[in-house]
This record gives sequence, structure tokens and C-alpha cells, in this order.
Amino acid sequence: MRGSLIVALVCLAPLASADDLLVCGWQSHDVVRYQPDGSGASFVAPFGGGLRQPHSLTTTPRGTLLVTSVGTNCVLEYELATGNFVDVFISTGLGGLSVPTSLTFGPDGDVYVTSFGNDRVLRYDGASGDFIDMFVSAGDGGLDTPEMARFGPDGHLYVSGGTPDAIFKFDGTTGEFIEVVVDSGDGEINDPHAYTFADDGFMYISSMDANSVSRLDLDSGLLEVFVQSGSGGLSSPHGLEWGEDDLLYVTSFGSDQVLRYDSEGDFVDAFANTQDLGVDAPIDLLFVAPACRADIDGNGTLDANDFFGYLDLFAGGDDGADFTGNGVIDADDFFGFLDEFATGCA
Repeated sequence: MRGSLIVALVCLAPLASADDLLVCGWQSHDVVRYQPDGSGASFVAPFGGGLRQPHSLTTTPRGTLLVTSVGTNCVLEYELATGNFVDVFISTGLGGLSVPTSLTFGPDGDVYVTSFGNDRVLRYDGASGDFIDMFVSAGDGGLDTPEMARFGPDGHLYVSGGTPDAIFKFDGTTGEFIEVVVDSGDGEINDPHAYTFADDGFMYISSMDANSVSRLDLDSGLLEVFVQSGSGGLSSPHGLEWGEDDLLYVTSFGSDQVLRYDSEGDFVDAFANTQDLGVDAPIDLLFVAPACRADIDGNGTLDANDFFGYLDLFAGGDDGADFTGNGVIDADDFFGFLDEFATGCA
């Protein structure tokens, strides 16, 4: 009976889903996870695993989360499904690491970390976290106080620098300086922090001191303001990413919000007021696949143990059975679990 019931459940029609959003709090020393409807919960608890002043986050090929811990000059690793601490991935000061403001995986599978405190980009083994080399040296091309590094669609490494207000491009294989893509004389940026590349051929850049977002045409080099200064209450913008809903999500560091803008740069709404979950000074964000709440035992596989584990939670009135998050455990929660179990959280 039990086996046939499970088979019947997994044959139900799949449901549509969207990505979750991770947001790290600079001053609250934590990471929260938001669902597509804007509801959220703590993901990495304040100071979890020794986290202090998280600045940037990314996922690994092995399905974990890496977070830069500026306050301890290291990079920490967490389970992507639960937010539980795994280990110190890059140890404090390894290779001269000083104030790690961002990290990204390169085409070679290694991890590139901006070392803000000594004006470098350092490279580490993507599997072990061992130091490899200094990929970009201090002062190369005029680089100073690097904020963010990310590989572009052309395979080269782009690095934003707060001093001067510029974005630099380095050879993605050798680390040699190529050119200044945007410089302080362009006038449309002021303290560029983060940026993202989009399928439309533009590079979108948060301008923290200008309270705006600019966009750069990668073909023509034309730079223009995309989100006007202060639009929707935007204050000290930092992280930004395009969502599956074709909206631009931007962390408003100064107002403790995540704001959304449409493809024309017009304000849509406040997706989240981060203080509601205790997040102070949201600084970076990252879209990840939705958490699979039906995986009750957390082993990455949906099976009979999860099904009967949920039945036990439901029968016992445990908070873990509250799938709707309304504080009441009822039939809506039970069928919500069945939906996720049947679709494999796809």
C-alpha cells in the first residue's frame, strides 16, 4: 500500500517553480533565503561558522555555498540545501588575502578572490581552496581597492575599483591588463561596486555613491544611467542580478531593502524589507535553485523516508510540517508537501 501510494504521488503533473534569492547582511553577519513570493527565513545564522561581515557569495560545482567573511579575512563554505556550516574553504590571510570583497569561479574551475586590502586578485584551487597565485598584481593598469571580479562573456576578467572609480579588464588566461573599460571621467558612475552581465549585451553596474545603476553597451562602449538616482528609494546600491521574472533585483544597502526594476529601468516594487528578518545592510545577492523542503532527512534524495518522515511531523504538529508558513498546520500544508514530493522539487 505504501509503495503504490508513493508511485502514484510521483506521477502527478509537475508544477512551475522559480529560483530562491540569497541575501547577505553586512552588519547583521548572516544570510537569509527568500522564496519567489518574497517570504523568507534565516539561512546562515548570524556569525554562523564564524561569519563576520559577509560581502559576496557564490555556489560551487559540488553544490555548496561560498561566502567571503571580510571580518575574518577568509572564505567559508556552507551546505546549499540547509545553510549549515561545512568548513573554512580559504583560511585567514592565505596567499596574502586581505579584505576579501568578492569571489567568482573562472572557466578553469579555480576561484578568483578580490583582495581589497592590498589591491590584488588572488587565485585558489576550486576544489581544495589552496592558494595558487596572484592573478592580478597590485596596481596593474591602475587598479586600486578592487570591489568585484567576474568573468565576462568574452572570457576575460572584469574588476571594479573604488579608487579610481573604474572598471578594468584583464586577460582571462594570463591576468595581464588589457584596458580600462569604464573610468572615472565617464561621469555616469561613482564608486562602482557590483555588476552583472545580461543576455542583452549590456553590463549593469551599481554606483554606490550615486545611488543609481548604469549600463554599459559591451559592443559600442556607450555608458548610460539605467536606474535613476534614488529611484524607488534606492540608497547605496550594491548587489544586482536579473531574475527569472525579467526584473533587476538590487540590494539597497542604505535602506535595508531589495528593490526591483523593469527592463526600462523603472521602479517596480520593494521585493523585501530585509530588516523584517533582521538583515542589516544587505550587500550582495544570489539566485539559487529553490530549496527542496520535501527532502525531510536532507540527504538530497526524495524517498519513502521523507514521505513517512513528513507524516510523523504532521501528526505531531511539528513546525517542520508548516509548509504554508502561516503558523497553522492543516490540509494545505499536507497537500503542499505532496506537490513538492511528487515533482521532486523541480
